[in-house]
Amino acid sequence: GRTREPIDTGTAGFEGVLTLPFAQYYDLTHDPVAREYLDKFIRFLLERSTDYNPDGSFTRNDVTSGQVWSRMMTMEGILLYGLAVGRQDLVDWARMAFDRNLALHGTRFGWLPENLAFNHGLGCETDTMTAQTEIAFALARTVDDGYWEVAERIAMNQLLAQQLIRVDFLGNYLPLLGGFASFCSPNDWWTAEGQYITQSSHGSGMRALYNV
Repeated sequence: GRTREPIDTGTAGFEGVLTLPFAQYYDLTHDPVAREYLDKFIRFLLERSTDYNPDGSFTRNDVTSGQVWSRMMTMEGILLYGLAVGRQDLVDWARMAFDRNLALHGTRFGWLPENLAFNHGLGCETDTMTAQTEIAFALARTVDDGYWEVAERIAMNQLLAQQLIRVDFLGNYLPLLGGFASFCSPNDWWTAEGQYITQSSHGSGMRALYNV
């Protein structure tokens, strides 16, 4: 039988992020199997799933009510694949989506909400900072060097603000020193939910700092 397409729940919030490692793999190997997979999956993401509006902006048609970090990483994967395979349509789409969502939901210093329902208050995931800076780097290198300024504003503000450089307010729990917040408010390390930490934010924060 046919597998039901999950177009009523959104896809980028869960599986779309796979475009990023596959795009990086294809860029290194030019594996035709990876290319076939990405051509089909990206077409599904942009034409059949309900994660993005026609102008590239995020919808809320998924159980996470428009999760941002995963859609940004999906966007990054589509951009990198477009660059690797020479598909200007995908590069143009990714640039449009990046600009549109920063204008709609972000700040000049890099903060973006965890999701569009704000069920984590004004929390911003560190994973989002990583995707933002990597997209800006790629666009600056290949499309418009004005994106270096975008990357610098994000890296030197919100990204650094999310790193734990002291842990006295967390009971001096030293293993967290140097780690990163999961849901950081624009002007505070945590949200109204309290001290919220997930492991993915530590890894993505270190990746972002390495890239910078």
